[in-house]
Amino acid sequence: MDVDGRNSACFKGIHDKVMRCISSWKFSYLAITGRCILINSVLMALAAHIMAVYLLPKKILNKINSTILRFLWRGNKEGKPIYWRSQTLLEQKKHEGGMGLRNIDSLNQALLFRQVWRINKKPDSLVGRILTQKYGGNPLQAARWNRMPTNTSWAFKSMVKCARSMLPGCGKRIGNGQSTRIVEDTWAGNLPVKFKRNNPPSHDNAPKYVKELLRGRTWDTSKFWYYFNRSDAQRVLSTYIPQHEKEDETIWLPKEDGNYSVKSGYWFFHSQALKREQSNFWKILWKSQMSQRWKIFCWKMLSDKHKQLWPILVAILWAIWLHRNNVIFRNDNPNPQEVLNLTKLELGRWFRGFGESMEKRDKGNLVLNEKRKETNWSWGNAFQVDNILKIDGAWKKTKNGGIRAAYGWVMERGNRCIREEASRIFAASPLQAEAQAMLEGISSARMDWTTVEVWTDSERMIQMLHKPESAPTNCYFLILDILSVLKTFATCSIYKVCRSNVRRAHELATQARQGP
Repeated sequence: MDVDGRNSACFKGIHDKVMRCISSWKFSYLAITGRCILINSVLMALAAHIMAVYLLPKKILNKINSTILRFLWRGNKEGKPIYWRSQTLLEQKKHEGGMGLRNIDSLNQALLFRQVWRINKKPDSLVGRILTQKYGGNPLQAARWNRMPTNTSWAFKSMVKCARSMLPGCGKRIGNGQSTRIVEDTWAGNLPVKFKRNNPPSHDNAPKYVKELLRGRTWDTSKFWYYFNRSDAQRVLSTYIPQHEKEDETIWLPKEDGNYSVKSGYWFFHSQALKREQSNFWKILWKSQMSQRWKIFCWKMLSDKHKQLWPILVAILWAIWLHRNNVIFRNDNPNPQEVLNLTKLELGRWFRGFGESMEKRDKGNLVLNEKRKETNWSWGNAFQVDNILKIDGAWKKTKNGGIRAAYGWVMERGNRCIREEASRIFAASPLQAEAQAMLEGISSARMDWTTVEVWTDSERMIQMLHKPESAPTNCYFLILDILSVLKTFATCSIYKVCRSNVRRAHELATQARQGP
């Protein structure tokens, strides 16, 4: 089914559905906390299946946003509501001073880009093959090439427009470098690479694709210091090139593992319109164990200030607020004793709720600790061996903004050192330095041993070996190469140990990092 996106009448049913849903709650008493939950969980879901295929017209989006805001502030009452705060503030994250209210326009973009991402990642799927054959490429390719085919459906136009707005969040993971442009694409970390301003290469001689910077499966360092500044050259040299040729992959930069999610896409698109607030006050407030009504009350009163609040103070203010409403709207007589009674009542509720939530949190921590017991990885018939490989990486930022990294490894048999090595490397993170140390160590060990036991002080390394897709983008191909080398051993085990057990490897790595 296709529609004409220029006519908003075909999408009017979505707004009508939202209105009917709100009308069904007419006789239900809902606090503002409950209304906020219903908006995010129910009202936004009513149009999710449509927003995952089409970009909704601005007219429909504005109508839905207006209806939702009236419901949030007015509730079930008649008449014009009081808008306590702006929509922009409401849609900020809670720890940034907002209420986390979802913006339907940003949600539309995030849901639709999920389809774009799926088609790009799975080109052999039915919809991917149809779109490629009909339009000469998938929506992400059309956005990257900055072209819109003629006589396209509104669904394809929607995906291309969405992809254009999300394109700054897309990067490249280098495999063979054939499809990655040096300047136009983001491929060395989260920042683009630029040529030197004072010595730009001529148009004809300038390399255009990353493959032109490679010499086999390594970087051609002779070109780097001529084309790039020091900071860009270090970032490029920290980019790992896989040992076996692989195609370049598209990655999602806002997430560490490079995999797109609707949540990360939503906040990426929405962040451009929001003013960020650098403060921990709101994060502490929304994560505190106070009543939800207290939190909303504090947010209304203090969204423009930053002061620490104690539960007793909030309880008193909340009691005064309730008694004030009773005096104005129920014609009660002012009574200080009633304020004190309400304060005691609310404090009792809070302490009971605090105790229950602490008990649940303690139980959750026990379950979490049980899940984190997996601190080893093995291949083949695991048994205790005398061949021990101890590895460690060293990484540190310098005062001038540069990076110094190194690795060290020690081969031992029966508590006797057989061989050790350390070397300076380029690494974008401490985790990448640790992974590089493991790759270099096991590559040397397999020349002499068929069985090995590897010791590392990084639990994250073992987690990545169990689940390579969870690895950061700068470690993904590195982990795949490590796994391919590990599986050449007849038997291999990797254990998480404390720093003291790999002290010699740590000393070697640190000395290499600090060296000239």
